[in-house]
Amino acid sequence: MGRFWVGIVALGIWALPLRADNSLSIALAWPRSQHATADGSALDNEDQPRTLSYPNGILPVLLKNESTHPLRLCNSDGSGGYANLSFRIKLDDGRSIPIEKKPIWNWERNPLYFWLLQPGETFVLEAALYDGSWAWDEPPLRPHHGLIIPIYKATPSDHLEEMGVWSGVVEGQGVPIQFQ
Repeated sequence: MGRFWVGIVALGIWALPLRADNSLSIALAWPRSQHATADGSALDNEDQPRTLSYPNGILPVLLKNESTHPLRLCNSDGSGGYANLSFRIKLDDGRSIPIEKKPIWNWERNPLYFWLLQPGETFVLEAALYDGSWAWDEPPLRPHHGLIIPIYKATPSDHLEEMGVWSGVVEGQGVPIQFQ
């Protein structure tokens, strides 16, 4: 019986550094457009909205481990991490539009896949918003402007906590966007 409790305590100590609160950051790595000036130099248009249009709706999303410990994140290839990434669009008229993965009702039993991010390491996810797996309706958003905000949310569960997988919610900065 003593070995059991030693094992439980060891597992708890091992998993502590892998759990996080504010140790994960998320951002969009969407390139800014540049325009050439009369003298040939480049002019950044930082405040200009990025254009999201079909079929090029691929958004590079950066997940960065801001902690001093490794982080395990559920991979989107399995049911445990499929819907962890989402977006929110805040339109200039005040409306807020969620962009989330469409539910998959008949997941087969599948293994847990996860990414292991070392301290300071960044992982790039590519979100293809027009691949049919996202629940949102873009045409009514044309020609509106707003902000698109990336969100990574991992719901805690006993099973994932036992494996030291990160849980929590992190929201990135909004990026100006316009729909065409």
